[in-house]
Amino acid sequence: MNQYLIELKKITDNYENYQRVEDLQQQLYALSSMIDNDKKDEIKTSIKASDLVTTIMDGFLNKNTVTDIVKSGLASFDSIINGFQKGEFVVIGGRPGMGKTQFLVQLAVNMAKQNKVVAFISLEMSAEMVTKKFLCNLGQLNPDIFNRQVAYPKEVEVGLLGASKQLNELPIYLYENPSSYLNKLLDLIRRLVEDKKTNIVFIDYLQLITIGSRRFNRESEISIICREIKRIAAELDIIIIVASQLSRQVENRPGGSKRPQLSDLRESGAI
Repeated sequence: MNQYLIELKKITDNYENYQRVEDLQQQLYALSSMIDNDKKDEIKTSIKASDLVTTIMDGFLNKNTVTDIVKSGLASFDSIINGFQKGEFVVIGGRPGMGKTQFLVQLAVNMAKQNKVVAFISLEMSAEMVTKKFLCNLGQLNPDIFNRQVAYPKEVEVGLLGASKQLNELPIYLYENPSSYLNKLLDLIRRLVEDKKTNIVFIDYLQLITIGSRRFNRESEISIICREIKRIAAELDIIIIVASQLSRQVENRPGGSKRPQLSDLRESGAI
């Protein structure tokens, strides 16, 4: 009996100890991931560094031919990060109400205008609410226009009609009430790449993702979530951009400086 059958037998023998179905699903998912990773290790072959030199130098010397970098469309931002690269897992941190979702929407619009297929997965809002944010972004309108029952000037209506036309032409996909369980989220990302040829995935936001197991504390859970998202981004050769909450420490920091630090990312230093 090989090691996988032994692990499977342990899971099935102890199935009565799981409090929820999701706990059992997570154990089976972890075993499946272990098998997949071992299979990949078996077929890996060594690559001589010199074999990659030509590709790397061509990309460096002929920067206009580099296609792996996707610009954010925000000049000041791109001057710092030089755009996003395929295989990256990027975290955008901020306190509640500071505009994380709006920033992700802006990035999604800018990237979709570069003919990149974009998926926007919100674990907090309905697809309709997210669509309104996209319309307001494209029409350069105040997001509150959908929340007030008042008459608006004609230019607001014109702006919305123009935004609707633009959004209809952009390769942006939204999902209604996606599961917040990690394994189902990863399955959705795989389907997005297979069915829609997705290049960039946005997730709003990290702290709403769960493993669904009581075996881990929240810090360990977030560490696993980050590792798995980073792994699938590299595996599928796509960009995954995720919003993350910051802890309240940034607001209470002595000395008056409210500039965020890496240690302010909420719930896990692994982020």
